[in-house]
Amino acid sequence: MGYQTDFNLRMTGNPKLFEIARKDAKYLRRKELNGCSFWEVNELLQNELHVNENMKWYDWERDMRMFSKRHPKILFILKGFGDEPGDVWIAYIQNGKAQVEDECIEYPKLDKKKLI
Repeated sequence: MGYQTDFNLRMTGNPKLFEIARKDAKYLRRKELNGCSFWEVNELLQNELHVNENMKWYDWERDMRMFSKRHPKILFILKGFGDEPGDVWIAYIQNGKAQVEDECIEYPKLDKKKLI
């Protein structure tokens, strides 16, 4: 069966570069480069109407690092919502580098005026 994650991928930067990245993902979807599969990247970039795409993508970080090297001026923001409670994270990926952060919930400080 495997572990499912809802992925949400978006691009930030120059919108003119987004279409180039989409075409590249479509071209690469059936190719393997250094062991990377770009099927998932293509699915997420082509299906903009999907809020989340539920899939098994165990090598997302490796694949996204490789893809981002091909499009160094785009900042990719990938969010993951896993099957297990608390498995929520965000990754910022640009030019082969990634910053991955777990979900962080911050509660507001006590406002005694709101006590009822």
